[in-house]
Amino acid sequence: RGIETDGSGNLQVGAATTADLDEIEGIANNDQALRVFLTNQNISSTGAQTLGTTHQNSFLYCTNTSTLTWTIPPNSSVAFNVGTEIEFWRSDASVVITEGSGVTLNGHDGTGAVVTTATIATQHTGCCIKKVATDTWVVFGRFTGS
Repeated sequence: RGIETDGSGNLQVGAATTADLDEIEGIANNDQALRVFLTNQNISSTGAQTLGTTHQNSFLYCTNTSTLTWTIPPNSSVAFNVGTEIEFWRSDASVVITEGSGVTLNGHDGTGAVVTTATIATQHTGCCIKKVATDTWVVFGRFTGS
């Protein structure tokens, strides 16, 4: 069933057509997966971690007690879909996002520097990385770079 207008600005529920259902199926089967929401994950580990498919399209709420460094693996190791987003939120200690071998991380930390490593240095802030090509990611949000 679909939501439609009755012509006077009021919304009503109407029957979904076969064409409507085919369009929805086409979107869901597209290479860039239909994303309705981000999966929340509470991360309390520390040290070095490598992103994996369980982190795809996730919000990582990092409650680590000492620095946590996330490595973005090359596509040959973990084939995230282009369009994948992973959000990071720093609750306690620093969170660092860095390039794996052959990976390019592009971003701008506001100081004129293009970054290859993003550090969420301020508590209660975050950033997002997005895969834009096979081994290329962009980072945006609140971070310092190196």
